[in-house]
Amino acid sequence: VVYKRQPTGASDLEDAQAANEHAPTPGVPDAAPPESTSEPSRRFIQPRRTLRARVLNLSRLFKYEFMFRADATFDEIFDEVVESMVSDGELAVADDVVKPGAGHDGLDGRGWIAFYAGVVKNFLEGYRVAARSLHLLLRGPIVDKELSSRALRVGERMFLEGDIERSEAVCRPVIANAFTSFCDQGYLVREGKQLALAPSFRSEGAVEAVEARLGAYLPSPAD
Repeated sequence: VVYKRQPTGASDLEDAQAANEHAPTPGVPDAAPPESTSEPSRRFIQPRRTLRARVLNLSRLFKYEFMFRADATFDEIFDEVVESMVSDGELAVADDVVKPGAGHDGLDGRGWIAFYAGVVKNFLEGYRVAARSLHLLLRGPIVDKELSSRALRVGERMFLEGDIERSEAVCRPVIANAFTSFCDQGYLVREGKQLALAPSFRSEGAVEAVEARLGAYLPSPAD
């Protein structure tokens, strides 16, 4: 997803500033605010082609969540957004490597990246709930509406157990869209009103791999 959202008000910026100022630096007790950190963590530094591939994968996954421009190719949109973020100081690009920029309006580049990532975190966690719910299909197909209802209960348990951070990720429309996207991705097939696992995903290991793919886009506790 190439999705760059401007803050909607002072509270958005203040929340992002607070998160930026209090985010711990792994392995450094009582770390200083990010403004005084000379080097971003490895997670925040990506080769441009790797970043492009990851964004392309997310844009395909979330095509039922966001509206994308029809007047330009993905590569054109991606390059335009990167250049805009470089111009704003949110990103810096050197030798085809993308990393946080100097920032603006009280946030460094890492803070702005975290701010934009927060916009899609609800969707990533909601899709992870849907992926966890694929285990329910190992015994056979389930009517799509019933699967969504059961996935909500799975999501509630995941939130209570700390597997996801945002309760709003447990959302019926998002989970239903996730199952539709999983059909496009080849994980699921429709059989009338029922959803079933695609033949190559009818195993415990294959279902776990789907969730692991989504989890790879979420930050680890150490980030």
